Amino acid sequence: MNIVYVVILSCLLFGLPGILLHLNLREKGMHVIPSIGVGFSFILVLYSIAASFFGYSFYLHLSIIIVVDFILLCFLISRKRLQVQFPSGIESWQWLLFFVLILFYLGPAFVISVPFDTDAQGFGLLVATVKQSGSINTLAPFYPNIEWYYSPGFFLMCAQLVDILHIGIHEVMLGFSHLLSLAVIASMGALGRRMGGPTTGWWCLIACSCGMALYTTLMDAAYTNIFGLWLTVTFLWTLDYVMKSKSVYVMLMSGVCLSAVLLGHPDSIIHLVLGYLCFYLGIFLIKDSVSISKYLRVMFAVPLIGIVVSLPWLVVTFPTLLEINVHERQSPQIHHLIWMFTVNGGVIPLFAIIGLRWSVRKRHWLDLWSITWLVPIVEISSLGNLDVWSRKTVVDPFQVFYPFGMAWHATIIPFALLASRGLEPIGNRISTKIDWRKFVSNILVVLVFLMVNALIFNKNIISLTRNYIPKITGAIASDDDILAYEWLRDNTPEDSIILNYPGRYEGQWVTVISERASVYIRDQLFYIGAEDLRELQDIMVNVYLDPDSVRSYGLIIEHDIDYLVVPSWINVESFQGEEMRWSDPDKLLQISSFRDADYLTLVASFNEAQIWKIIR
Repeated sequence: MNIVYVVILSCLLFGLPGILLHLNLREKGMHVIPSIGVGFSFILVLYSIAASFFGYSFYLHLSIIIVVDFILLCFLISRKRLQVQFPSGIESWQWLLFFVLILFYLGPAFVISVPFDTDAQGFGLLVATVKQSGSINTLAPFYPNIEWYYSPGFFLMCAQLVDILHIGIHEVMLGFSHLLSLAVIASMGALGRRMGGPTTGWWCLIACSCGMALYTTLMDAAYTNIFGLWLTVTFLWTLDYVMKSKSVYVMLMSGVCLSAVLLGHPDSIIHLVLGYLCFYLGIFLIKDSVSISKYLRVMFAVPLIGIVVSLPWLVVTFPTLLEINVHERQSPQIHHLIWMFTVNGGVIPLFAIIGLRWSVRKRHWLDLWSITWLVPIVEISSLGNLDVWSRKTVVDPFQVFYPFGMAWHATIIPFALLASRGLEPIGNRISTKIDWRKFVSNILVVLVFLMVNALIFNKNIISLTRNYIPKITGAIASDDDILAYEWLRDNTPEDSIILNYPGRYEGQWVTVISERASVYIRDQLFYIGAEDLRELQDIMVNVYLDPDSVRSYGLIIEHDIDYLVVPSWINVESFQGEEMRWSDPDKLLQISSFRDADYLTLVASFNEAQIWKIIR
């Protein structure tokens, strides 16, 4: 039920500004879907600017959105345009398609206990630290000596949702991010419509949702990528507006949306800049004439506005930027080319290749943008010629790139746009020979039936597929674990320090859900000054595995540990088949029992999940 609250509140809180913007400007071409994205982008920028000066504050940030809504509503009333027009002309197969997408993309949020895999553990920690301390560049209050350099937008918005709803951070991230994935799909449809009309828009929506790169990104809990993708698509829509309008206001709108990409997700702005750089020359190949004023607007004015709007955050975090040293540098791999095709479903890249013919023929600016955008994506993710040069420099600018992620996430937009060009003529030819509407409707009805059953009987599906899909980590915390972590949040002092399960990921939901400091957290490449914590983690491994020893007790007292948490799977003889994970836990050899340690007392137990308190 909490996921329902998250979805409803997210729509009301962050969707209302865009709806009001649409009602004010719909006669000027501001359609509802991109208007929601533009409104969302403006709120994100205002949130980030406020946080840069004052840190996150619940009342300050809530007042920002209330003031924006009030101003837009006053404009609407003063112009006597308070008239809502509901969409018309939508066919039955289109409604069924919407329902299928909602079940497929939003449905999993209602049945999984915590986000799959490990990325969300790191994002959740940043949400917790923003919520608790207001800081957007340190891990205070949990680890005040550790700094982080990352776009703050996602964490500010999640922190506000948590503050309003008073539910778990993991639940907010689940509901909010799965809702965002639907926003990406809808916005891709709007962008495709700008490129080639309504039919192209539908094909673009279908290509984006069926390519599987977006879905796997979502289920891998790469939530900030989803966040950044929506902001990127929204910006590209506004840039098309700039291509067709000389209005200064339109230019400002696009510049703010570009700033939102920077303040929303660092990887997305890197991907977008690569496309922008190639388009400085590619723009001259488009079919429409490019005047000097248009070139200056698109290629210089909009980026300049984006930089100026982002200056408060850039200036505040600049000292942190100078300290970044990526300790796990990634390298391009030629097999990323294969991954690029497989993660996008194989078929969608093939349609994108077919679509090249029509893209070159039509030469809309989005056609040329997509084609030229893929060149640096392939080079940086797979070929690595420029990476060799980068390694020879003192700064090594390519150390910030994530080649695997670029092959995975950066291809979603260009592949969908190009694939829509390839799918449209094929669809047009088929539509002249068969009654495709009835055929598609029947298929969608079957899909709805299958998806509803999959959501209801999800435990059975996991058990049946566990032997065939062994590499998916799945949900790392069980329902009992979550209850234990929530008990810590509700029943322990805020300055408590928790010893959780050691290793790469097994115990790292503790800090996120309990909102208490713990020894083991999801490490990040953008953490600065985390060396002491990493050393402590190495020391405390044997303390957890061998609690019944004098040395372990001494280290626990020395480092002010207050509680010790035992995940549920430790106390069972075999892995529980009903849990939402496809691989066995990353279990280390336990040397002695917690019950044998005299300084530990069991204060809470949720079936097999246990919480032990340190007796001093």
